[in-house]
Amino acid sequence: MILGISVFAISVLVAYFEIPKLRNCGTKGNVSVYLIFLAIGNFLVIWRTLGLPFLNPGDWIEFAMRPLTKLLLSLGFIKV
Repeated sequence: MILGISVFAISVLVAYFEIPKLRNCGTKGNVSVYLIFLAIGNFLVIWRTLGLPFLNPGDWIEFAMRPLTKLLLSLGFIKV
């Protein structure tokens, strides 16, 4: 848990210095994207330090593509 808190504290410190630089460039979209990726990264690190299992991204892709594959097989666009 301490590792997760320390990573969060370091990322807040880095954001404290980086966000003003991004705002001075005049692009608010960059700040939004930076904060989104920072939040996702922090979430994943804290999730990992708590020992919780990750879902495999390949399983998500397989779940999403299975209906499309079945459709293409039934239409004859894909041959096994």
